[in-house]
Amino acid sequence: MLTLDANVFVAAEIRSEPDHESARGVITIAVEQGLRLHLPWLAVVEASVAIGRRLGDADPAARLAADLVDMPGATFHPLDRTLALLAAKMGAEYRLRGADAVYAAVARKHGTCLITCDEELRRRTAGVIEALTPKEWIRKRA
Repeated sequence: MLTLDANVFVAAEIRSEPDHESARGVITIAVEQGLRLHLPWLAVVEASVAIGRRLGDADPAARLAADLVDMPGATFHPLDRTLALLAAKMGAEYRLRGADAVYAAVARKHGTCLITCDEELRRRTAGVIEALTPKEWIRKRA
């Protein structure tokens, strides 16, 4: 079971991103092997908006949002009271950015490995949740 940070979807879409190949690899493996994904609904917004801003085009952003919503194996979690309070606690305790705290809380609540391209998020949640880069996760599976 995995939780994918929005930056993984962004890296998978933009060839110039340093983690492009490994991010695409994670998503491909997850879909092909039918892995369970636990994602906050926030991922749809964050990833599609980032694509739209980076590319200056709303069409790829809309396609990414539609693809994410229909992604096989994905369960999307609302930011309800329980998740919000866990994210707030983790964010304050580990000095996380707001959105990062939501991904960390989803990973913690559902016992998933968080895949992220964000080194700060990985470093600050070390020992609390398993957080790996796309490359590390692929290497670990080999």
